Amino acid sequence: MTDDHITTILTCIDASTNLKTLKLAGCVNITGSCLDIIRSSAVLELLDISLVRMQENPVLDPEPLLSESIVIPILDSIMGGRTLKLLHLPKKFRVNISQEMNQFLERYNEYLSSFQYKCSKCTTTCLTTGSGMWVFCNRPNIVPSCLGTQNYTCSGCLEHFCFDDDCHDDDGDEHMKWCHGCETYYCKECVPSNECGGCGEDYCNKCDTLDEVCRGCELALCNECTLKNTCTHCDQTKCNDCTSNHKCVRVGCKKVICAECVESKGEGGQCDECFHNFCSSECQYLHCNQDWGKACSKCIQSTATYFRSKCQEYKKENEELCQGMDDLYKKYINVEKEE
Repeated sequence: MTDDHITTILTCIDASTNLKTLKLAGCVNITGSCLDIIRSSAVLELLDISLVRMQENPVLDPEPLLSESIVIPILDSIMGGRTLKLLHLPKKFRVNISQEMNQFLERYNEYLSSFQYKCSKCTTTCLTTGSGMWVFCNRPNIVPSCLGTQNYTCSGCLEHFCFDDDCHDDDGDEHMKWCHGCETYYCKECVPSNECGGCGEDYCNKCDTLDEVCRGCELALCNECTLKNTCTHCDQTKCNDCTSNHKCVRVGCKKVICAECVESKGEGGQCDECFHNFCSSECQYLHCNQDWGKACSKCIQSTATYFRSKCQEYKKENEELCQGMDDLYKKYINVEKEE
């Protein structure tokens, strides 16, 4: 669908006076000019121009055509209607955030702050808890994936929730959680979530079902932690509380070796001088060989020992091969003489 298509639809339903929720999932061919028709809306509460569905990864490839220069002035006008409660921006606007977009986020933060929304669970003023920001602007110590997203607001019911200690359940969990997968806040009633036993990140029930578990403590692990904590050699998945997992530092190698396999194989693990991780002596040699001038003395010694042992193995294998060929030749000569 193009901007013209959406403009026609919004005109037919008289969107500026009737439309409370607008979600444009999948409309990757719009520039944003179609939003001009709701510029003066007095009823719009939720505007989702992330261009993805609910509980869906926000990254789009290729990037959509949505334009900041077109969208920002329209969003400023919509705020003037004083009805907007939740805004979802596309990931495109939230990565390498521009000065213009960050200035808009600061304005949107002030706009939401002016309402002094209270928590629907305990009536605490939301802004007095957590990060103290309604919108995560480009400020120090803000996690990059949170930039441009809205705080304190459930994307399902649009209710507001605080992060005060008194507003936690019996297990100490917050009523609303941030999903690390779709980068959105949901309350427990709208979307259940699970916590990864490895990284501690929360995932909604659609983004990551946490099917894999640690073979030691049986804590559920997300897909990312499963990859980091599954040994390439023994195929066992264990969290870092149960064993040490070493992901190889060599460029081009993504293998992981656990502490048990390091001990049984007698190679790999972490160098106790440069603290680099290797899945094998071979990778340690190849890594150091690529950057020999910066290799630490321990790595040089280990790789030299590895290279020497390989040479000895090669020599032994060739000696056995030559001896085998010689025995075969002698046997052949003896057979010829007998015939």
